[in-house]
Amino acid sequence: MKPGTQELQKMSEDGEDFSAATTNLAESIKKEKKEKSHERTQQILPEEFKELCKPLNDWLQKNYPPHTRIIIENDYAEIVEGIMGIPFEVLG
Repeated sequence: MKPGTQELQKMSEDGEDFSAATTNLAESIKKEKKEKSHERTQQILPEEFKELCKPLNDWLQKNYPPHTRIIIENDYAEIVEGIMGIPFEVLG
């Protein structure tokens, strides 16, 4: 059963409006995700993060120009080279 299905069934049985029930459930899920995200952030100490990044940063500086970045996601990593950038304040 999908997450939240039991909650929706209970709300429906209790006579709650389906639209209100789904809105309440969505808000509850959003709040839970935000809390979990905060917990993950609190688990990593800045010094530990710095220590993890240093070897990759050293390699990047040795092998690529200074306008190159590495983006790491859960299932993918890429090397990105910026060609030109202008802050939006300058354009405004």
